[in-house]
Amino acid sequence: MACGSEAHHLKTESMPNFIIKTHRVGTVYSKPHLFILNKGMNSGKPQKEPFTNSFVIIFENEQDCENIYWVTFSMWKSKFWHRNLCGTVIPF
Repeated sequence: MACGSEAHHLKTESMPNFIIKTHRVGTVYSKPHLFILNKGMNSGKPQKEPFTNSFVIIFENEQDCENIYWVTFSMWKSKFWHRNLCGTVIPF
């Protein structure tokens, strides 16, 4: 077969589209979202419910939210962020 004589279809998936903001108490999010703790020795810990000191990541769809939740959970569990923490009393 000559090169280019047959169509090749590659399945490509786009990167998740999301917005990261500092969570404000009382804010209600209508799109799929998760919260990431941003202070203390558990910084980077994801959760579906808000933390006092957290970022919120807002997604376009639930599948992206779920995928990123497990990526961030794995990073937190492996203490990936510990090397970046600074501060003597409350690391952030």
